[in-house]
Amino acid sequence: MRLGKAKKPGRRAEATHGTPDRRSAGGGLSRIASTLWRDKRGAVAIYIAMVSLLLLGSGVLAIDYGRMAVLRTQMQNAADAAALAGAVELDGYEDARQQAEQVARTAASQSGLLLAGVGSLDVTNVEFFSEISPDVAATSNEDAVYIRVTMVPQDIDLILEPVIARLTSRQSENVVQLNAFATAKYEPIICNTPPLMICNPAETGGPNLFISSSIGKQLRIKPGPSGNSPAPGQYGLLCPLTGNCGASNIGQALAAVTQAQCTGPEVETAPGVQTQQVRQGINSRFDTSTQQTNIPAGNIINYPRDNNITPANDFGNGNWSRSDYWTEMHSGTLPGVLANASRYEMYLYELGGSVELPLSDSPACTGGGGGQGQGQGQGQGQGQSGGGSGPDPDCSGQPESIPDDDPKRRVVNVAVLNCQALGVQGRGTYPTNGRYIEFFITEEVPNPPDASIYGEVVGPLTAQSSGDVHANVRLVE
Repeated sequence: MRLGKAKKPGRRAEATHGTPDRRSAGGGLSRIASTLWRDKRGAVAIYIAMVSLLLLGSGVLAIDYGRMAVLRTQMQNAADAAALAGAVELDGYEDARQQAEQVARTAASQSGLLLAGVGSLDVTNVEFFSEISPDVAATSNEDAVYIRVTMVPQDIDLILEPVIARLTSRQSENVVQLNAFATAKYEPIICNTPPLMICNPAETGGPNLFISSSIGKQLRIKPGPSGNSPAPGQYGLLCPLTGNCGASNIGQALAAVTQAQCTGPEVETAPGVQTQQVRQGINSRFDTSTQQTNIPAGNIINYPRDNNITPANDFGNGNWSRSDYWTEMHSGTLPGVLANASRYEMYLYELGGSVELPLSDSPACTGGGGGQGQGQGQGQGQGQSGGGSGPDPDCSGQPESIPDDDPKRRVVNVAVLNCQALGVQGRGTYPTNGRYIEFFITEEVPNPPDASIYGEVVGPLTAQSSGDVHANVRLVE
């Protein structure tokens, strides 16, 4: 029997103090790690902490971009409101742009602001254009059709964006600047527009019909067959709003007391003279038409022409002999209130609109009969078509037919087209941009070779001056 070497007792206990048993230490760490791995206590807290950080960051980020969205919306709403409010004022009158800018700035400043500390929303710039895309700056109140309102830029401080930018090693601004602008167009709806147009005389160096100094001046609205046409292929006529462009339909529309439809921003031109249809249509106001619609005005007296109106000159200077007219048509001297009256004011006075002046008190006409009255400035046209004031032989101004009770029966709304800029020629559809002038028809349309329509400028047709205009605007940018 082989005997082994005997082990010394207490061998394990001889290990040096402070030197752990490797197997024992390794097993202990493993057991601790295993225990910790299996221990689920506190895990939810870790997840909650992580999710809370994410939610907090998202919330702050949402606040940043939410504040930006709200402010941007408010700025755009203010710009839209300002542009729409200003566009209503673009009626072509002499202070249109000034009024439009003032109204736009006021509308923007009155817009509410939800964000405290940002301040009021103000306008930094107002511009006017005749065309956009490409932009063509307006040079006058007449061609100012578009208004563009630009808001003062607004700065907004960001809370979390700079932190996120630093964590992601990218550059970021602490402040974001917001901008807003809006462009609106003036597109009124206009009613009671007979099929008449003129080319804008200001395009060729003529008078500006949209300023107050033109009120009371006479104009040859539509030349007769021997006159100069206002543009190649145009003779001052439009296609009626209803029916076709035939001569008979034009004549009926010219005679109508009110038009069946209203017109939008465009009209269709109707080339041709149509002398007899034009005469019949206009002269229905003077009780001398054979049209079925023969409804005269309450006063059918013809008025003298401006003393500079000639076959070669279509634009009057507003000078006519009021006192000679009064002496010829009425007894006594010219009332002082009529010393500088326009023919339209004289007409309203004779209707009793200003002071009581019964038409039955008007004297018998002393210059009736045929011919041209007493020359320019003294009743010219007082008998141009065989009896200057219609069939009533005493020239009292009272028609035999039942008259219309509207004092504006002799006033027509005439479209003003920029014929050169638009290239108006022949039959076509062209924009008016809401530019119309009210004309007072001063006399019957005489027989050819003249057969022209003569009118006196009453003023631009605007929403403030007439119920025939319905202001309509729209945003285009």
